[in-house]
Amino acid sequence: MGQINKILCPVCHHILWVDENQKVIKHERSRQRRERSLDRLIEKEKEKREKFDETFLSARELEKKKKQEAEDIFKNALKDKNKG
Repeated sequence: MGQINKILCPVCHHILWVDENQKVIKHERSRQRRERSLDRLIEKEKEKREKFDETFLSARELEKKKKQEAEDIFKNALKDKNKG
C-alpha cells in the first residue's frame, strides 16, 4: 500500500483522504465548519431577538399612544357634554 494524503477542501471544508493514485479513500466532515456554523447560528438568533425586542417596544409605544388618544377623546367628550 502506498502513501495516503490528507486534503482539506477549501469550498466545503471537508477532509479527503486520497491515495497515491489520487483516489479518494475516505471523505469526512471537518469540525472547523461546524464551529463557524454554530457561531453564525448564535449571531442570527441574537439578531432575531433584537428585532423581536424592537418590534415589541414599537407595539408597546403604539399601544400607549392609542390609550392616550382614547383618554383625550373621552375627556373632550365629557367636557362637551358638561357644556351643553
